[in-house]
Amino acid sequence: LGLMSGVPFITKYKFQKDDTKETRILESVRVGGVFITRIIIQPFAIVGNVYLKETNLVFFAQVGKVKTKFIKIDGTEEKEFEMCPNSGIIHVPPNVAFAIENIKSDKSVVVAFSDRPLHDQINDEPFQVL
Repeated sequence: LGLMSGVPFITKYKFQKDDTKETRILESVRVGGVFITRIIIQPFAIVGNVYLKETNLVFFAQVGKVKTKFIKIDGTEEKEFEMCPNSGIIHVPPNVAFAIENIKSDKSVVVAFSDRPLHDQINDEPFQVL
């Protein structure tokens, strides 16, 4: 019984909303050293077109269907996938440019986990992918 002393029983976190772009809404929260971000993408919108200099990112499609494209910033490799909720999860290491396009007429939702906040001006470098 005394093993949990000093540790909260339950901790509830609140998402911080970023709706500064018409194409998407980011809802983010930090839990320990992990940033969890729900990316709500408007119909047929493209998000990303960026590479993250120091951030490791993993994400999956929770709702809808998206096209994803990845380019090594040195131009040596490219990959493209369509993702839906049963497609698995993708890891994007630092310095790989990416874009995500909602290919549905409804909103799509992508859930991301990262070791730094997304939409961080210091870490983000624009890079045309889609």
